[in-house]
Amino acid sequence: MKHIRGITLDLDDTLWDIWSVIRRAEVELHRHIESRYPRVASRYDADGLRSLRNQAYETRPDLAHDLTELRRYSFAMILEECDYDPAASHDLMDRFLALRHDVELYPDVLPALEALQGRYPIVALSNGNADINRLAISAFFSGQVSAADAGVKKPDAKIFALGCEALGLEPASGDVYAGSGRAACSVVRRYRVVVLGSPGLYGINKSCKVAVLPITEIAFEHIVHDRKSDF
Repeated sequence: MKHIRGITLDLDDTLWDIWSVIRRAEVELHRHIESRYPRVASRYDADGLRSLRNQAYETRPDLAHDLTELRRYSFAMILEECDYDPAASHDLMDRFLALRHDVELYPDVLPALEALQGRYPIVALSNGNADINRLAISAFFSGQVSAADAGVKKPDAKIFALGCEALGLEPASGDVYAGSGRAACSVVRRYRVVVLGSPGLYGINKSCKVAVLPITEIAFEHIVHDRKSDF
């Protein structure tokens, strides 16, 4: 891995566990709904709100790349159904976003980012709606590309191209860079990729030449110290 010039990192389930965060955010938001919108709370518990959000994902594929607007849309439907102003969905979404950014980094994330700082530009590249600028680790990143920004989700090649653009790299240059997420397999014809993933994804996928490494000091030794890759 001697020619890495830039790195993109996923956020949810790569730098922190996301589902515990989402669950806590949904429960806290439901408490707020109980006090402000009791007719909604009497009809839907936190799990019910999640179910309606998931239904919206199925019925509004045009919003699949924008999880913020998708969830806000589900809030608007619920409010209107219960005879409240659907415009209040914007306030609910703002509250949810504040709660979903209350994340706990995996223990090895900060040392890893510190090891990379100054060596490579790092861009956040995510299908989710985490905003790196709302987190203390934003100083380690030179930019961010979300699916909402790109108008498409990974594994669409467009979002990876935008990631390269944010890094100031040319996608077709042949430079090796570190990508993020299982979705990298679909674009290896244009990129050679090291995937810095979350627990459960580690290993070498030789069929698509993607190495999935933990975001740990061991993983970064492969990059920072230019150790030989297995592909």
